[in-house]
Amino acid sequence: MSDPLPLAIVSGSGAAFEVVGIVENLRPEGPRFAISAIVGSGELLADLAGRLSVPLLADVSSLPPGTHVAISAGHALQVQVLAAMARQSLLSATLIHADTTLGPWVTIGQGSVLAPGVRVTGNVLVGNHCQLHTGAIVSHDGVLADFVTLSPSVTLCGGVTVGARSTVFAGATVMPGVTIGADAVVGAGALVNRDVADGATVVGVPARPLPRG
Repeated sequence: MSDPLPLAIVSGSGAAFEVVGIVENLRPEGPRFAISAIVGSGELLADLAGRLSVPLLADVSSLPPGTHVAISAGHALQVQVLAAMARQSLLSATLIHADTTLGPWVTIGQGSVLAPGVRVTGNVLVGNHCQLHTGAIVSHDGVLADFVTLSPSVTLCGGVTVGARSTVFAGATVMPGVTIGADAVVGAGALVNRDVADGATVVGVPARPLPRG
């Protein structure tokens, strides 16, 4: 068995603790990682770095070339970190917890993170740098563009498309065949039964757009 690959976790919050749990329980067919640094600031991340006995770094600039990086953060920070990673010859880590279901003809993009309990059924495309949190379900023929975030217990029924940089918050359900545009937000617990425009925020049961202002 090859030696674990060095991995730095970048986060803006305590979600980094969840990433540690994923790293420690990866699917057996994937590469193994050893956490070498936490990147970010604040008491939570300092506590995590102390527990792991690894340095807490302000940014990725001091990481050695070839280090893998897992990012658990919003889109703006992701883009900033990815630009810095390119300058430093750092690599994106794709992390998939052992307690996931991946059906046939499923593609998981580079740098995506899948938490425990995620269920992805057949013929699904998950783009690059997506974050699928605990218990999220993506049903058959789903498409997630790059930088999509599904919060815990989200359910996407069959044939749902989610545009780039969109977020679906905890417990929301998106009905079959619905398209969610780019840069959209679906509120927690919403029931989405019609298409969502680019940049829109929808909430409620059934979900309706919030006024822009």
